[in-house]
Amino acid sequence: MLEQNVSGTLWLMSSENRANSYQAFNLAKMMFDKAMDENKSKKKLAVIVDIDDTIIDSTSYTCQLMGGKEWTTQAWEEWIASDAPKAIPGSVGFLNYVVDNGGEVFYITNRWPGIKGYTLESLKQLGFPAKDEKYLMVREDGTPSSKESRRNLVEKDHNVVLLMGDNLEDFSDAFSPSLGLEGRAKAVDEFKEKWGKKFIVLPNPMYGDWEKTMVNNKKGLSLEQTVEIRREILLQNQ
Repeated sequence: MLEQNVSGTLWLMSSENRANSYQAFNLAKMMFDKAMDENKSKKKLAVIVDIDDTIIDSTSYTCQLMGGKEWTTQAWEEWIASDAPKAIPGSVGFLNYVVDNGGEVFYITNRWPGIKGYTLESLKQLGFPAKDEKYLMVREDGTPSSKESRRNLVEKDHNVVLLMGDNLEDFSDAFSPSLGLEGRAKAVDEFKEKWGKKFIVLPNPMYGDWEKTMVNNKKGLSLEQTVEIRREILLQNQ
């Protein structure tokens, strides 16, 4: 399916997306300032962020795959450990601003435990405020992809005022792909007061749960079947 993602990947490399990234983190700073001014909780303020394609740009790895490189866990680990990962524009400045103003940043990612050390080192090298491993919450072996339990752990001792991600399940389990295209849209509408306030989404046309809904959550499809279902969805929305 890599060929199907060429336009989306190129768009993420565009100046329009660069501007969009600055816009997202400028908005995040405004919302954090507002939260500080209005805070009445005794808990410390916290911001939760996803990592891949929220604060770290993985398009260079996708480009390698499009160039014919096979995806393997080893290749992904090597990419993470290299100097190839770059920070999303605006992300480093914003997250350091949070910490400098008394807040805490938690990185909740579905990267696995075996690359936690590489990930922490990468965050530090890119200039992110990553003090130690307790702020980096990976997906433990044998656990579901849901981030809800990890978010709950942070919320137990912190006043979480902002969440940022490129996938709806970075914010809540209410947006499960199993709901389908219309169901997820309704769930988004139910949270309409949070978008741009507590929830800030960064675009990712390369991959994500949205892809599952665009094939009606069917698995094991051939390329031809996937293209046909996507075409049907487009034709239904003429």
